[in-house]
Amino acid sequence: MLITEALPGESLYSRYIRHMTLWHMPAKAFLQTLVGNNRASIHPYITVGATNAAEFYSQNYNKIISEQTLAPLFVHFSHKRKNKIYKYLLLNDSGRAIRNCQLPNFRESEKLSLKYCLVCVHNDIKKYGISYWHIAHQVPGINSCYKHQISLLHLSLPCRPHIKMGLLPSLIGDAKASTKESFLLARYVYSRLQNIVNIGRPYNINTLLEKLRRTGFIRENNRVLRAELTYECFHLSRKLQHSSVGLLPRSDTDFNYFSYLLCNQHPQHPFKYLFLEFWLTFFCKTKVKPVLEVTAVDNTKQQTILKNKYLDLLRGGLSLAKISQKTGKSRCYLKLLALKNKISINMKPRLITTEVVKGVLKMAYKGFHRKAIAKHFKISTGSISQIISAESGLVQRRRRAKFESRRRKYKAQVLKWIALEPSDSKKYIRKYLPYAYSWLYRHERKWLYQQLNF
Repeated sequence: MLITEALPGESLYSRYIRHMTLWHMPAKAFLQTLVGNNRASIHPYITVGATNAAEFYSQNYNKIISEQTLAPLFVHFSHKRKNKIYKYLLLNDSGRAIRNCQLPNFRESEKLSLKYCLVCVHNDIKKYGISYWHIAHQVPGINSCYKHQISLLHLSLPCRPHIKMGLLPSLIGDAKASTKESFLLARYVYSRLQNIVNIGRPYNINTLLEKLRRTGFIRENNRVLRAELTYECFHLSRKLQHSSVGLLPRSDTDFNYFSYLLCNQHPQHPFKYLFLEFWLTFFCKTKVKPVLEVTAVDNTKQQTILKNKYLDLLRGGLSLAKISQKTGKSRCYLKLLALKNKISINMKPRLITTEVVKGVLKMAYKGFHRKAIAKHFKISTGSISQIISAESGLVQRRRRAKFESRRRKYKAQVLKWIALEPSDSKKYIRKYLPYAYSWLYRHERKWLYQQLNF
């Protein structure tokens, strides 16, 4: 099948539209020829069908995917899924390719639309006689042309299969100047995209964390100054003047925006990384003085040094509030540290005295429940848990006692049932004593089978 040759910066999606327009092909007929399924869906930047386009012009399909789709952007920030993303793109399975890009799972997202610049459209028509969709304009979160300081216009994506004849940018609309910040962001993202395509190196979150450390937004113990970071980035996002702010921080207290990104445990939208990098590169003028320079000190050794520092402050007689303010550690952590090291601290209200602690430990050793102890001394169960945790070996002792108590209880239930209904089979005991059966099956399977005559 003849697929029109790509124009500079054109997306694969745009080539399909131009082909359909040129040969006057309905969407179903085109999709049947392209991917063998007239009900296939075509995404504007995670586009399938690269192998068919590569066959006619004897091109490498990897080159088409890299330069005419945004798959490299998602692969760069989620490199573990690289093989699956490319596999399903080559199999023309658009749904699985998009799912492996994690697009439906991101908390921050924007409404999918086709974006274009009026000045680019004018230049394209003048030079090539036709307008087309530029892949760089389709990057999520970008609202300005990277060549001209013009706000991108949005065209709603047509319903499934998302393509149709003549769906190309038009000269209808007003060319409004974008803000300087939005223009700089578009240029930065375009530059990063070119770098990703040419080098193809997977993203390393440590580079970003190191920049944050140098500017003092990550302090000792890897504590991130989320309030300051969110405040700065939120006010930058307001200057972008985006019509759709779904990918940007929702407020100057939207701490989760960076928490999930910097912990590097959950996949995040590529735009969030680009936005934070952009802020660090152009607008991070606040040099928060680092409390402690990050060195190659062993992490365990560093933890010991800091722990001794906290203990010295506690022994010095400072209040928990002042130590917490000075070190950044929570009062609960400091209180537990003091209890474990037998350091007396000034606490208000003074309900938990030495006598109270002794009484709590006495009841805890006897196996009383935390709620019963808390009710007896009229303090919270959280405080009881803290006192119990601070006593060496007490938690393990109570855990073992609980285990033995359950063992006795469930064995007694089973024996009682067998005595009453000796003819009942295993399935009835499993049905009427589900908790006892499942617990004994996990921990006392041999004894259980002996009682059931297996």
